[in-house]
Amino acid sequence: MISDKVIMRRATKSDAKAIAECFYEAVHVKGNKGFYSDEVMALWAKPVTPERIAKFENMISKEDEELYVAEADGHIIGMTIIRLSDAKMGSLYVRPNSYGPIGALLIERMVQRFSEAGLNHMITDASLPAFEFYKRCGFVELGRDLYPGRDMEYVIMRKDFEEK
Repeated sequence: MISDKVIMRRATKSDAKAIAECFYEAVHVKGNKGFYSDEVMALWAKPVTPERIAKFENMISKEDEELYVAEADGHIIGMTIIRLSDAKMGSLYVRPNSYGPIGALLIERMVQRFSEAGLNHMITDASLPAFEFYKRCGFVELGRDLYPGRDMEYVIMRKDFEEK
């Protein structure tokens, strides 16, 4: 079973470089070409540098956000950032991999986390290529907007669930 091979856990600072690599690969290697220009993609996911790694270390340290990773065979293959204060799943990125539906497993785990916190929904901003994936995972479209400074269209989506 796929989920037996994948560990979902909170990120630590020592994961920052692997998370930065996962983020970069998810944007540049997966199917975003054709949806966004090279310029937008360059602004969206910059190459992995010490500054980018430090940015992820800071995200991991934030008190108001939680960063989770999917790990398989000792490698970070997916990541997501959530903020319980406004029921927001801010990012979800998965490296090209052979482990199966890692994005869906991360969403399933985040539903559990939001439910544990007494919430019954989550909001996310989906990139255009990820829109259909989120729909398959039970999200509905609330509207569309542009990221400031990137001229990058995204879809505001919501997923409702029962709190535990």
